[in-house]
Amino acid sequence: LANLLKTFNAVSCLQILGSEAFKSGILKKGITAKHMAITMQNLEFIAAETPRLKAQVRCRAPADAHAEIDKAFEALAADIDNHKGQILGKLTNMLVDVIKKALSGGLPELYSGGARLADPSKHSPPAFITQITKSMKNLNKVILGFMSDDSRNIILKGVFPQFIEEIERFVETHFIEDNNDEGFKIFKQDLKFLDNEIFDLTKGISSGAMFINKIREIQQSDLTDFELEEEEDEDDNE
Repeated sequence: LANLLKTFNAVSCLQILGSEAFKSGILKKGITAKHMAITMQNLEFIAAETPRLKAQVRCRAPADAHAEIDKAFEALAADIDNHKGQILGKLTNMLVDVIKKALSGGLPELYSGGARLADPSKHSPPAFITQITKSMKNLNKVILGFMSDDSRNIILKGVFPQFIEEIERFVETHFIEDNNDEGFKIFKQDLKFLDNEIFDLTKGISSGAMFINKIREIQQSDLTDFELEEEEDEDDNE
């Protein structure tokens, strides 16, 4: 029975992640977040039932077979944990890749030097911001449909620190280095939109609270605040 379940795990891993899954974790072409989430759901079910199955097998087997049974089920548990870890990592990276791609493009014209907002109340966030929020909500919907809260927390906990890094890099590259104060003012409004759209996703996630605090801190800042921080860092290094 343990070998049968282990075979199921191995085959599903090959189908979802590819032939080198246990070595590289590279996502197989055409596999979506939903495919991975459904596979994760199956693995979580097997992992939860494994102790009960093991106990039933042991009680029906002679005592001298118990050590071999324990070994087989331990190997199964290790394989499942490995597969689950790779799926969680790929789902995390999938969302991080969307964020990095969205924030690594050229500066939107809206933020270009000398930009002005005639009526801030009518401002709409640029496509790359809405793309990020849409992707985060869609992935969260998939996760909630098929995976446990613990798995969801692991994924989002890994996403938010990298999201912070990408926002800080974006601010540094497009506003601080170019002294683009007007563009920065517009970007801060887009951070407010981002805050409102994904705030619920951050609840209960330690790094999510850090993310919200950081983007709200940026919303309350101006470019001179970042210059002062850089000067303080230089003084600390001397």
